[in-house]
Amino acid sequence: MSDMQTTFIDLLKCKTITKNHEEVKRAFDIVESFFPKDIFEVHYFESNGFVSQVVSFKGVDWKDTDLLLNGHMDVVPAPDEDFDPRVDGDKIFARGTSDMKGGIVAMMYALRDIGLAGKSLNCALLLNSDEEIGGQNGAGYFVDGLKAKSKFVLVADGPQFDEFRITAKEKGVVWLEVKTKGKSSHSSRPWLGDNALDKLIKALADIKRITDATEIEDWKTTANIGFIGTDNQAYNKVPDNARAVVDIRFTEDIALHPEQLVEKLQAELGDEVELNIIVGGSVVNTDIEHPFVKEISQIASQVYNKDIQVGFSHAAHDARYFASKGMPTALVGTIGANWHAQDEWADLSSVEKLRDIIYQFLEKQVK
Repeated sequence: MSDMQTTFIDLLKCKTITKNHEEVKRAFDIVESFFPKDIFEVHYFESNGFVSQVVSFKGVDWKDTDLLLNGHMDVVPAPDEDFDPRVDGDKIFARGTSDMKGGIVAMMYALRDIGLAGKSLNCALLLNSDEEIGGQNGAGYFVDGLKAKSKFVLVADGPQFDEFRITAKEKGVVWLEVKTKGKSSHSSRPWLGDNALDKLIKALADIKRITDATEIEDWKTTANIGFIGTDNQAYNKVPDNARAVVDIRFTEDIALHPEQLVEKLQAELGDEVELNIIVGGSVVNTDIEHPFVKEISQIASQVYNKDIQVGFSHAAHDARYFASKGMPTALVGTIGANWHAQDEWADLSSVEKLRDIIYQFLEKQVK
C-alpha cells in the first residue's frame, strides 16, 4: 500500500458528514500533520460554526495568491459502514472517495512534494466543510467575508465516471421559490374566488418558456419543477395560496448570476408572482483559451497519453463563488461513480494521475 493510499484511507475513515464538526476537525488534523512545518503554514477561519482550513507556503499571503487549490472535506450522510474503506483491485469504495477526498489527497501530495523539492509558490490550498449544503460559510465566506482572491483557482471536485476531463464551464444554479396568492371561494362558484394554483401553473409555464428549458445533454438552460403545493386541504375550495420550487440551471446566454436571472423572470411574470432565491450560484465560464486551462490540458494529455478535452458540467460546485468574483476557475477530478450513493468508488490510479497533473502544473508556475 502506497503512502498516498494510506493517507486516502485515513481521510475516508473520518465521518465528515456536513455539520459533524468533530470529525471534520479530525480530518483537518490529518492534513495539518501531513505538511512539514518548516515549509508550510496552516490557517483556519470560521463562519457560523463551519471551519475551513488553508495551507500555504511560509510567508505567503493566503488571502491574495497567484494560485488557489480548492476542495471540500464534507460528505453527504451515509451509514457507518460506508466509512470503512474497501479496496478491490484498482477501485476503493467508501463515502467521499470520488466526491471528493481523492481530489484532496492528490492536491495534498502535489503541493507538499513541490515544497519538498525545495520550491515555493504564491499558492494556497483551501479546504471547506460545507460544500454539500451550499458552501456559503466556506468558499462563500472566503471571497465575500474575507475578501480573499486569487489569479487562478483549480478545484479538484469534478469527478467523472469513465474518463478524465477538465471542466471550464458550469451552469449557474437557482432553487427558486415561486409563490402566488388568490381568493378563496366554494369550488361550485369559482368565479367568486381567484385560484392561486391557476396563477402558479401559468407562472411555471412562463418560466419554462422564458428559460427555454431544454431537456437534453447540452450547454442549455434547464428548469425542473421539484415541488408544487398549497395550504388548501379541501377539494371543494378555491385555494388562496400556492407555492412551487423550481431548480433552474442556467447558462450565460440568459444570466450570469442568480439575481440577474430572477430580475429577468420577475419583469416577465409581473408583481402577482413572488420569487425568492432559496439557493443560488453564478455561472462558471472560464475561457478555454486561458493559458492555465491550456497548460492543464496539455499536461493531462501527456499523463493519460491521449487527448484530454475541456468540457462543461451541469452540476454546481464551490467554483461558482470564485467565478462570481471574476476569478478564472477550472475543475479536475478523479474517475469514479455512485456519488452521494451506496458503493461510491474512486479509481486509485486516477488519484495518482491527478496528483501528477497538479504537481506538473504547479511546477511550471515556480519562478
